[in-house]
Amino acid sequence: MKIVRWLIKYIIYISITLIVVGLASYAISKATGMAFAETLQYAGIICAVLGMLSVVGNLNTTTNVTYLQSRSVSEKSFGESAKEDFESRDKSFKFLSITGFAGLVLIMASLLI
Repeated sequence: MKIVRWLIKYIIYISITLIVVGLASYAISKATGMAFAETLQYAGIICAVLGMLSVVGNLNTTTNVTYLQSRSVSEKSFGESAKEDFESRDKSFKFLSITGFAGLVLIMASLLI
């Protein structure tokens, strides 16, 4: 049951992302005179790149020595800090999966139009 709930939530997030990016692509294509398919392709690439940059930024932050030193000085225990870092990493990968899949769908749609 938990997996079904997670899957429905994931599909809703992807659908919302596709609707927002699709509408923005349509508006941009009308405003600039570009072909809608070309605009969708660029939007798909941008979505996928945003997800990858999120993961890269998160991994760079959590492996930075200065960041780790500043976390060790805080009032939280090392275990709590590590748990927050892992949760942040997991959220970053979830964002990557949503934007990456939405980008893939947008690129595929641009090829079909």
